[in-house]
Amino acid sequence: MSKQYLAAARLLRQRIPVGLLEALQVLTAVAGNLDQAVQQVQTAYCQQIQDKTGISAAAALEKLLRLHYDLDRVLNEVAREQHTATELVLQRYATRKAEALPHLCREVAHATPIRYEPGYMGGHWLPLGRLTATLSPPHYCVVALNEWFEYEDYEGFDYALDFWLAEIATVIEQQLQLPVVAGYLRTARHLQEHFRASSKAKNLPQALRMKARIAKDPAFRAAEQGFDQSRPLLLETLYDYVQERVAEFP
Repeated sequence: MSKQYLAAARLLRQRIPVGLLEALQVLTAVAGNLDQAVQQVQTAYCQQIQDKTGISAAAALEKLLRLHYDLDRVLNEVAREQHTATELVLQRYATRKAEALPHLCREVAHATPIRYEPGYMGGHWLPLGRLTATLSPPHYCVVALNEWFEYEDYEGFDYALDFWLAEIATVIEQQLQLPVVAGYLRTARHLQEHFRASSKAKNLPQALRMKARIAKDPAFRAAEQGFDQSRPLLLETLYDYVQERVAEFP
């Protein structure tokens, strides 16, 4: 490739942020004509945008110029114009469905009146039982499950059984149509209550011994393991649930 276009390549790169090799290739193709080189690069970039988004050439050029030839920013802007926030999350996590829940919940939270109450658990957790009056069933399903999983991650499975378990099990059974998964939670909760009633712990050492007994109980362990093994199914089913109702989401 001739070096005679190096000076023109510097000028081209001042106008359009292209690599040196690309600039030299374009200039060689147009015999060093700088204006034609600019037009050719613009045309090529606009075609890429059109191929990926379907917008018009004029719209592609306007965005390209305004966003200083940053193709990623252009494509992101078009995506936000063509899709809802929830659709973008679903697209982003299409091959990683189990990771989508917190991102779906964030979009619901941005669009709906979800508020932490200072008088409830120090204002750190949502009062899930009271959100059914303000959230639609699909929105509640996403918010409630995300909150419960965050609580479980923070406090542990045994403590999470005390956190709106009836509501969570109902969501899993009725909204996601996973009665077996809901059954694992209900069984674990039932066994936990049975041990508490029979032990009647009156102080911390007794409570800790009771907790250890529960953790070692074969039936409780089976329920906990069953739920853990079903976690990917639950999260992927939730992804599909949202996708089927995407028009109801922000």
